[in-house]
Amino acid sequence: MKEETSWQAERFVMRARTLFYARVGLLVLGLFILMVPSWSRMMGIRGMTGYAWYVVIALYSTTNFYVMDRGRFGRIFTFVTLNLDLLTLIYLIVASGALRSPFLPIQLIFTLFFAMLFPKPGGIIPPLMLLPIIAHFDQLVYQRGFVTQDVFILIFYSVLNLIIVYVIVYLSDREEQQQREIVSLTKELRELAVHEERQRISREMHDGLGAMLSTMIIQAEYV
Repeated sequence: MKEETSWQAERFVMRARTLFYARVGLLVLGLFILMVPSWSRMMGIRGMTGYAWYVVIALYSTTNFYVMDRGRFGRIFTFVTLNLDLLTLIYLIVASGALRSPFLPIQLIFTLFFAMLFPKPGGIIPPLMLLPIIAHFDQLVYQRGFVTQDVFILIFYSVLNLIIVYVIVYLSDREEQQQREIVSLTKELRELAVHEERQRISREMHDGLGAMLSTMIIQAEYV
């Protein structure tokens, strides 16, 4: 069980490191948006607030890189920062058109990250709740009513989210099952090796003792 837990921790760190590099890519994209005034206005970013929040994201992303391997604390910190990323994404999507925002596909990326790092029902809920929240803000902010295009977008992204969750969770379960089988086989091999070593020692003791006794009998008969 200890080996399996260690393997799961290593897998989490490897996937969390992948998340960090993806964040770096998104931060580079965000920097371009901040540097182009027309893009910033399109995303609803005004004044120094956008730069300040950008620095906050960069800081907690960097911190996450250094604490991701610290057991339970690293997992909790990663989960919290991912939810902060979701809040930022909600603001950017709503400010740039809600259901018709060009940034809506990024929601699928975060579903992928949550499913990879936290493949449990409670861990996957936050990114799945993003679509109804954005749909609510779409009605609240733009007040344009649901049209066929909006319904199609909701259904389309919902299906894609379910496919991503199913594939990642299924592969994670298969991976864990294979790891458990490997651990079980390794344990059996160790037990078999110990058993064979005991048999070898027993044979050596038996043969050595038998030869010694035979020699003693022959010498006694000779005397």
